[in-house]
Amino acid sequence: MITFKQFLLLESFSDAKRIWMSTERNYDQKDLIIDKAIADFKLLKDKHIISAPMSDISFWIKKGSNEFLNFITKTQIEYEKKRPLKTKMKPEDAEVVFENENAIVYFIKTKAAACKLGAASDWCISKEKHDYYEEYSEKGTQFYFLSIKDSVKNVNNDFKQLAITVYAEHISDEITIFDLRNEEIPNERFEKICIMLKVPIDIFHHKKN
Repeated sequence: MITFKQFLLLESFSDAKRIWMSTERNYDQKDLIIDKAIADFKLLKDKHIISAPMSDISFWIKKGSNEFLNFITKTQIEYEKKRPLKTKMKPEDAEVVFENENAIVYFIKTKAAACKLGAASDWCISKEKHDYYEEYSEKGTQFYFLSIKDSVKNVNNDFKQLAITVYAEHISDEITIFDLRNEEIPNERFEKICIMLKVPIDIFHHKKN
């Protein structure tokens, strides 16, 4: 049986979503993104990763959904960095293909690297319990992860790390880019990000075995 305290929490979460949906600007899949963030918030709270006042949803109702989403993403990144994985990554699992003062770019060679380096993301290839990485790799699809360094300020937390998908030549010569929440980023926007970070766009190509 649900307790009165649990009932109040359910009401608070419902209020938060209702207020954010009705008073803030709308965007594609906003309701699903907020639902996912609230679910992640509950998990982080249950694991005692966040504490008062940040662990109280009413605190975030006043702050707004944008600050709430950024907080959840940033907290998940920090938590996943410290969490040990069942799949151990070895140095040869990923190759650093570029690094400067703003960013570091990894070429992903194994699922272990995808899971370790993408642990804070919603990317399907970075989930240990799924076989998506193997399925894509068998088709010749390759992956790069671009991580923006903490020294770079005023960056949307969802863009702190990007997954770049490079397809086999017989499939497509295009690349597809995803942010931490697995939302696709237009290529034009990605090119502007690379210019800002001084990352050469031509490093994201299909590597020959």
